[in-house]
Amino acid sequence: NKSLRVEDIKCYDPAMGSGHILVYMFEVLHEIYSKCGYMDREIPRLIIENNLYGLDIDDRAYQLACFSVVMKALEYNKRFLRSIEKEPLTLNLASIQETNLLNTEDFAFIAGESSGEKYNKTKGFLEQFHDAKTIGSLLKINTHGVEFVQGQYEVINSSPATDLFHVDLRETVLSLLPMLFKQADILSNKYDIVVMNPPYIGSRKMNNVLSDYLSKHYPDSKSDLFAPFMELDQNLK
Repeated sequence: NKSLRVEDIKCYDPAMGSGHILVYMFEVLHEIYSKCGYMDREIPRLIIENNLYGLDIDDRAYQLACFSVVMKALEYNKRFLRSIEKEPLTLNLASIQETNLLNTEDFAFIAGESSGEKYNKTKGFLEQFHDAKTIGSLLKINTHGVEFVQGQYEVINSSPATDLFHVDLRETVLSLLPMLFKQADILSNKYDIVVMNPPYIGSRKMNNVLSDYLSKHYPDSKSDLFAPFMELDQNLK
């Protein structure tokens, strides 16, 4: 298919674990790139930066997934690590973070005001990720307000803290916000392929946070955790 642009094929694993499915997708995509005439040394970076997307609630699993994908790239290009040293690699993988520890004072610091439209935009965007470590990639989010919060991040990043009490808060914000932006982008993106090995948890073993969220947002599939993942066709193009 000469009209096929392989870089545009987006593959998503919303429960990636340590990356086994991502690694297999890497192999399939590498074969597609090769048959389309791409240069072998360029293919691994193209796959990682354009085709593979993934989320998980476990920080360590995320680290392993990143490691697995990079090692697979190294298998196809022995000089891949050298290329990363010269030009940093962008992975579209993320460990989902939550905003449970943020309060109204934190929202006000980010928004630059303690009430009003800017504050409401900031609070609205950030509160979506409350309990995100429990709900994971089943989160249904609204990206309204993300551009404003991104702008505020740039302001905070370029301005040193003038208040001693804001030093630690500033560091927390600068560390957390980029991760929230990345996971919001992955969650709201549209994909050609969504494939996963979903977690299985019966409703009796769910905590109240997860059970209540599924009852509200996935009423037809709330009895077992695997079932709501079958409704993630919202992520398909």
